[in-house]
Amino acid sequence: MDTTTYRSITLPFLAPVALVNDDFRKQLKPYSRSITVTDQVQRILWDELKCLEMMALARATLIRKIRRFEFGPHHKRCAIRDYGTVDWLDGHRFDWKIRVFDPTGQHGAEDAADPDAIRDLMIGTRADGLLYVNPPKALRSA
Repeated sequence: MDTTTYRSITLPFLAPVALVNDDFRKQLKPYSRSITVTDQVQRILWDELKCLEMMALARATLIRKIRRFEFGPHHKRCAIRDYGTVDWLDGHRFDWKIRVFDPTGQHGAEDAADPDAIRDLMIGTRADGLLYVNPPKALRSA
């Protein structure tokens, strides 16, 4: 049986969620409908780059860094592998969070391990408070 350890407690029910989240994250495409970038991140990209083409390349690079993100032993708080932080673009830190919704896209999924649940990836900054952002309209109408 697959298990995941959280604060030195083995929790077998978390392993399937972690596997589904890893699979989702590693298959992200830069212009996927399931990626939401907060206004704060857009402002940082614009302030640093001042060019729409460069912003598109920067977004693709940021998604690539998130796809390649490796969880280490110091990530024990993230047993289901649904969030992380990447350092990039002149020392800016970007947080990412995988959110899981029911088929309507309006409520959290009852079973986060369900591979058919609707998932999206939010990219933001610490100030955005990613855990408290509502589902994007694109998910609610899916």
